[in-house]
Amino acid sequence: MKKDVYYFPHFCHSRSDNKMRRIMKDFKHEGYSVFYQVLEILREQEEFKYPLEDCDLLVDDLKTTDIILNSLIHNYGLFENDGIFFWSNDLIDSLQPFIKMKQQRIEAAKKSVEARKRKALLLNKKQTTVERPLNDRKTEVETPVEQSKVNESKVNESKVNESKVNESKVKERFSFLFSHSEFEESFNDFVEMRKSIKAVMTERAKELLLIKLCDLTNKDVHVSIEILNQSILNNWKGIFSLKNDSEKLNNYGKSNNGTGNKNDELVEALKNW
Repeated sequence: MKKDVYYFPHFCHSRSDNKMRRIMKDFKHEGYSVFYQVLEILREQEEFKYPLEDCDLLVDDLKTTDIILNSLIHNYGLFENDGIFFWSNDLIDSLQPFIKMKQQRIEAAKKSVEARKRKALLLNKKQTTVERPLNDRKTEVETPVEQSKVNESKVNESKVNESKVNESKVKERFSFLFSHSEFEESFNDFVEMRKSIKAVMTERAKELLLIKLCDLTNKDVHVSIEILNQSILNNWKGIFSLKNDSEKLNNYGKSNNGTGNKNDELVEALKNW
């Protein structure tokens, strides 16, 4: 699967759902933890489906038991399966905005490639001269319209070069953010989303947005990524502070240094969420 933004919504009221309450009743907090870890793994799969024959690998990865995993998959109505793969319809429904945005980016990229090809052919045609016989004294002179198109092409090319220089300066200024590949991807996705809603950003607008992002997050790259993803998901033109529950989850993720029982830590964080 190509590089993607591995994100899906976590509904804050899910712990009150009857299905989740039964999981907690049967398997305590371990069942709740394993359920959401399974969703994370499904999010990373092609077409968001996982093969049933590899469930033993999931048991090892999640440090759980066959009884808990198989019960979650088959007994609570949380997953669907066709005997070969299992998946979550709720997860797939929640990812539709991302799927739509990804398709829009693909279409925009195709149009951009075609436009560059047409421009390259036009420039090549204008730069090609036809050799004339020595006895042909007719001189080829460009018409005013042709000269105007050449001048316009040079101006456009100059603007493109200037834009690239400005973009390079902005990335150099905010290198502490762009040194993280995940941040750069989220930032580019935000810029593409703005294009898709007919709100193209200038280089100055990008610079101002990055300044505001630093002010909102105190230059925290992880929180910055979450804020950008929040605006992408909602097709917002601007960026806004995260809701309290999202900030808590983010802070938990950064404070986890990998020591102790990961399931217990995740359960404790979700209880306080």
